[in-house]
Amino acid sequence: MKTLPLHKAHEALKAQFTEKYGTFMPNVYTSVEREYASCREGAGVVDRSCWGVLKVRGGDSLDLLHRLSTNDLLALKPGMASATIFTNEHGRIVDLVSLLRQEDQLVLVTSPQNGDGVARWIEKFTFSEDAKAENVSDSHGILTVIGPRKRDALNSLFGKNPGELESGRFFEVSLAGSKARVLVAPALELGGVGINLICQAADLAEVWGRLLNADSEVKVGAVGWAAFDLFRIERGIPLPGSELGEEINPLEANLAKAVSFTKGCYAGQEVIARLDTYDKVQKRLCHITLDRFVEWSSDKRPEVLSNGQKVGWMTSLAVSPSTGMPVGLAYVRTKSIQAELEISVRANESEARGRVQGPANPE
Repeated sequence: MKTLPLHKAHEALKAQFTEKYGTFMPNVYTSVEREYASCREGAGVVDRSCWGVLKVRGGDSLDLLHRLSTNDLLALKPGMASATIFTNEHGRIVDLVSLLRQEDQLVLVTSPQNGDGVARWIEKFTFSEDAKAENVSDSHGILTVIGPRKRDALNSLFGKNPGELESGRFFEVSLAGSKARVLVAPALELGGVGINLICQAADLAEVWGRLLNADSEVKVGAVGWAAFDLFRIERGIPLPGSELGEEINPLEANLAKAVSFTKGCYAGQEVIARLDTYDKVQKRLCHITLDRFVEWSSDKRPEVLSNGQKVGWMTSLAVSPSTGMPVGLAYVRTKSIQAELEISVRANESEARGRVQGPANPE
């Protein structure tokens, strides 16, 4: 089991830990309700250093990744970012990444513990191209600031207006009085709801401390996995291992914004194009609500039933502090999707009743 570079800092805040992605993650610092409020009303910071960081160098790097993934990357200028998806020949998801173009290299935020996997995927399709992928996850970390006041908080920290990130741009800054360099970029792998701070692992403690102790009107709160998971579920943000994997295609996960339907070929392009053109997407990620919480083992997904017939499966579930009711995400058969569709969910020996609220489009 791995620990995060900031594990001791999380222990100092009396964090309770949970296992996620093979890593001890801070689950709750104070309370889920308080941390959730930071996400909804102010600004909170989540340690996402188990997500991978990959650097791709070489004169053919951008062209190669353009040909290997779903989005149109050729128009990216230095300082611009894009979400893109590596897919296999069946149009299924290998990984959803944020790609940042710098002058001399590309920086990719990959799924947790998947830097090596993406590097191998790129290498598999690299022949005579001048391109080399390097997994730098162990030497780098990611802190993600979320909430409606996130830009105010970062403006206080960096003295630079993060409003530039709205147009899909990123920038690199130095912390005042420090040698630490930080990439400040939209968290496009999360649908753009947060701002990533990417830096050397050795500098994470300083960035973390300045965020939590900044002398400004916007107080940034430490947010654990439980509150972050609820926040992203409510916004329909799919995560690897729950909603994303090689059995799912990008359109099923509502990731059309990361797909160009006008660019040239890539692995799986014909499959995805047919699904879109002929409206043949068989299932979609949906919001659901239940009347009670159910638990399940990781090797058996809870079935979603309508009138006794299986119409999908549930992927994530959390309890909303505002309503006290469970909210979740589920893949539901497209032909069955309708607002307020009554469903039941079976998990192990328990069953809950609820409704489908419609497709979960990340916002």
